[in-house]
Amino acid sequence: MPQTEKDALLAIHDLSNFRHVLWSPVAEYNARMPLWGWCLALAPVQDEVFNEAKSNIKMIEAGYCGIPCLASWVDPYESFVRHDKELEYLLCAGPSSWLRKIRELINDVARREYLGKRMKAVVDQYYTWDRPHEGWQKALEMVHSL
Repeated sequence: MPQTEKDALLAIHDLSNFRHVLWSPVAEYNARMPLWGWCLALAPVQDEVFNEAKSNIKMIEAGYCGIPCLASWVDPYESFVRHDKELEYLLCAGPSSWLRKIRELINDVARREYLGKRMKAVVDQYYTWDRPHEGWQKALEMVHSL
């Protein structure tokens, strides 16, 4: 059994159904990612001050695709799961948490799909332009009042 996060990542690379995509042209990324057929996304970062300034874009991208995203327990990702308490399960506090949850989500298709649907619901409700955006509405009202 892998003892470190590095060992775990090396073990993942050995799986027959594992595929790592290095990059995609930025302009095509949002159209391509849903086509890759991934069933689980990972967003590991270290818990340090620099990473507190990052966004939760990896969670949003995964939610857009309707798949769960296991993520480090840092503020940007925690801010995403605050919208749905059940998604807190996807936050990983350390190596043992990562290993256990990766195994669970690889093997439990129903749980993986359930969490993916909840991720999609959060993205649809809080991170889309399907309805007027409060910030833009206020900005437009301010401009019209000038």
